[in-house]
Amino acid sequence: MIRFEPTRGAHAFRQALTRDAIYDSLLSARRQTLHGRIAASIEGQGGFQPDDAADTLAYHWSRSAEPGRAVQYLAIAGENSLRIYSLEEAQNHLQQALDIIEANPGCVDDTVLADILLHIARALYFQFNFGALIDLVEPYLERIEALNDNRRLSRFLFETGYAHVFGCQAEIGRQFLDRAKSLAEADGDELGVAYADMGIIWHRIYWGQPGEARDRAQREAAARVVEVARRHGDIWLASKGQLANGLDLMAWGHPGEARAAFMELMAMSRDTNDPRPRSMAQWALAVVDLYDGNFSEAIEKADDALRICLSPVDRLAAGAYKSTAMIFNGQAAEGAAQISDAMDDMDEKSFTMVQPPIKMAAGVARVMGGDMANVRISTAPCMETA
Repeated sequence: MIRFEPTRGAHAFRQALTRDAIYDSLLSARRQTLHGRIAASIEGQGGFQPDDAADTLAYHWSRSAEPGRAVQYLAIAGENSLRIYSLEEAQNHLQQALDIIEANPGCVDDTVLADILLHIARALYFQFNFGALIDLVEPYLERIEALNDNRRLSRFLFETGYAHVFGCQAEIGRQFLDRAKSLAEADGDELGVAYADMGIIWHRIYWGQPGEARDRAQREAAARVVEVARRHGDIWLASKGQLANGLDLMAWGHPGEARAAFMELMAMSRDTNDPRPRSMAQWALAVVDLYDGNFSEAIEKADDALRICLSPVDRLAAGAYKSTAMIFNGQAAEGAAQISDAMDDMDEKSFTMVQPPIKMAAGVARVMGGDMANVRISTAPCMETA
């Protein structure tokens, strides 16, 4: 019998204890049967929609005698969380699905495994955790190869290659990306080609050979990526392609054209009512203002990006460039402290490629603070792997 207490909190606490005590008293087989019956009952309701009950069904099937049936619902719940950038929740759902697959061989087809891995990879990308992404996907490469599914394999290779590029494993990354593109082209998968091209654009920003051929390849590839991605409704891909094009123009000495490219990214946000292109455009425009010496404007744009960023990778970029602008704007100590935290995070997650300009800003801050003895900066941390 439940003993009622004066406060609702105490009452709820005792109810929870009673519920747990009853649950723990049930034999394991009996629990599994009950969970399975509850899940089957939910699925059997009129007008049943998997999306509406994904979390509940994942919970019950995972505790039933048929845990493999939880995988599809964990995948749905993970995708739903990923769509709204609830990244830890997405990763938890998807990792649970992966754990069930590993513990119950044959419970789902390997195409389901591939899709779950790709969703986890995307969650790790948004958290700029490239080391973990590579550790996740590479052990499964042979298994995905065995599917003879070029579309999934191409995306799998893209995610792997893209992570290697951002981790400064340039040649390894390029090999994965080139193969991803080749498979997508052979399969007539224009969206897969666009993904691979987007990764190759980022590779050429840092490791392309100077000259008209490189510049032309970048402009043409970026235009293709944006056009194909927008036609397929993939605004993230379109945004990343346009962002890469603008940053390439900036890095190779065309700040005016870079600013125009980022303004097109802003227009993409207005056209699609999607905040992601704008958040990327604002921190990228902060970079242009930095190089133009407009440090206050750079801080304002980075702040605007920070207010609307959905993913940690964009928040990191906005925060890093805001800190850099603060250093050059006379707020050296505060900016340097924030950069130090960002660098620690980047090092931990193998996010190496973008570090040189940020390290230079940290060195400037030390000089401005009179700490000349401790200035130890390599402006090319990737040279040994390029």
